[in-house]
Amino acid sequence: MIGMALTKSRFIALLFARHIAFTHGEEPMAKKYLARLKKLEKQWLKDAQISVEDVDYAYSLLEFCDAFSLLICQHLIPPEKRNLEIGQGPHGRSYEFFQHQDGRLIVSPWPFEVSRFEIAYERITLASLTYKSEDDFRKAIRAAKIIRQNIIISKN
Repeated sequence: MIGMALTKSRFIALLFARHIAFTHGEEPMAKKYLARLKKLEKQWLKDAQISVEDVDYAYSLLEFCDAFSLLICQHLIPPEKRNLEIGQGPHGRSYEFFQHQDGRLIVSPWPFEVSRFEIAYERITLASLTYKSEDDFRKAIRAAKIIRQNIIISKN
């Protein structure tokens, strides 16, 4: 993935490296690889002409959006207007959301420029929790019915 990211830009590679460190930072087998990425980071920062702070800000935004999208896509939206923490955004501020009775997701504090927007995503349901092979799993995914979901994200 890092190799693919480098074909796009050093900035994307920096974000990927940061995410790999986040997801695998505690794994002993990843230590050498993460150390190598850390050394490469200095050159990538220079090549991209950006600062560590720029990457920190961008990654915290990516992390916030990733956390929010996972809560939505995994349908972890609490019922009855109960707040759920999304996580911290780029400025270290904590964000929450709840589902309004009309289905809109209300985010507080509001981090976006527009006062509301709609998102769409696809979901599938697989009939089995396990498969005999990766090929069987891939066949099941291709055969599964796709359901399109739309959600409005709103300031109030």
